[in-house]
Amino acid sequence: MFLYSVVCTYQYDAWGNVIQITGDMKIGQLNPIRYRSYYFDSETSFYYLGSRYYNPETCRFLNADEYCLCIDNNQNMYQYCENNPMYYIDN
Repeated sequence: MFLYSVVCTYQYDAWGNVIQITGDMKIGQLNPIRYRSYYFDSETSFYYLGSRYYNPETCRFLNADEYCLCIDNNQNMYQYCENNPMYYIDN
């Protein structure tokens, strides 16, 4: 039988900026899987979303989306979740 316990928890704002880490800070800092299960690069403080890096401080991707199917014919290929992460997800 396995016993599980919560080692640390994270709180984020809607854009992925860390508000608070509680629990074991060492493990909390080492864990690379963070906001919305994205890989967190601790050297740059960017999230890797499979093909592009996302900067939560600027709320933008670092490079343009090659396959941009923008809603409302928006041409901003660097935006994250159509600038509304409470409603949309990035695919």
